[in-house]
Amino acid sequence: MACNLIGLLSTDPKMEAIYTYPLIGQHWLAIKRNHAEYKTLELSSAGLFQGKIQTISEDDLLEGYEPDIPFYNQYLAKPLKILAVHLSREQTVPSNLIPVLAGLSALVYNTAYSQNDLPEASKCTVICKILNDFLSAKPELSFIESLTNAAIIHRKNQNHDQAVYYYMKAMDIGGENPSILFNLARVYHEIGADRRAISSLKRALALNSDFKMARQFLNFLTTA
Repeated sequence: MACNLIGLLSTDPKMEAIYTYPLIGQHWLAIKRNHAEYKTLELSSAGLFQGKIQTISEDDLLEGYEPDIPFYNQYLAKPLKILAVHLSREQTVPSNLIPVLAGLSALVYNTAYSQNDLPEASKCTVICKILNDFLSAKPELSFIESLTNAAIIHRKNQNHDQAVYYYMKAMDIGGENPSILFNLARVYHEIGADRRAISSLKRALALNSDFKMARQFLNFLTTA
């Protein structure tokens, strides 16, 4: 089963004035399923799962939402880590973590959420892998990866404005990154904005002076 937990999200404040949000609620745990389909489950202001599984398109989710790290750290970071340990060791899940496990199961298997539903062992194994993959990185990195992957697809489809937007949002969340700046330069070059491409490449090289592809691309643009 191809699923990727992308984190705890809330509305992007920069989009609030111009975006009609398709999700109902304030905070959601989101998971990406096959073919850019995302499933979300709402969390209450006290960090408890509630409501029904909601479906949202990739563009709507990536444009209108962002990781909510403070909320994640306050309510989900510790429970998810403890749950991952119990699942990895095939231990009995503590009663206070059963609603969390039930929420993950509902998202992964696209079933109705019931806080008392304890998934069978085979499902717990799948959930454990997805959870460990998510916890092995910073909680915002899965969302950033989704942004950059979507940007690559939009660039290939000649949707350059969308690609630029996703690369820029990825850096707004995670900071400047040599690889993202390099790919952003490729988009700028394709639309004839070579000055912006050169600026992006210089920033990439300032972060990683050994980035050979960026150096070669910069030499190409400045000597052409």
